[in-house]
Amino acid sequence: MKSLNFSLLKEKLLNNEKNQTIRCKFIPQFKIGEIIKITYQKEFLFYAIITHIYPKQLKDINNDEAKRDGFESKIECIKALKKLNNIKDLDHWCFIIRFKRIKALDSYF
Repeated sequence: MKSLNFSLLKEKLLNNEKNQTIRCKFIPQFKIGEIIKITYQKEFLFYAIITHIYPKQLKDINNDEAKRDGFESKIECIKALKKLNNIKDLDHWCFIIRFKRIKALDSYF
């Protein structure tokens, strides 16, 4: 089973305040409807289902997307993404991956 690993914002993941990730270094190998593991520093947190995947330039990220990613604002989100991914240009393309936490795997099979 594939997983999304996080190194920040564990509490927001657990509290369902963070239900997406913005990845700027790779093309996602997930499919909408796919069930994955959500991990924090390789520690299993929960299972989730992929609900959306779409490309977006860094400069076009909006406040709603920033908040879904666990940040307070678009500016805070872009600043963090630039630092984490060593990005210099706001024209850089990223992928937004949204997911929904699921309670039990057996209800999906």
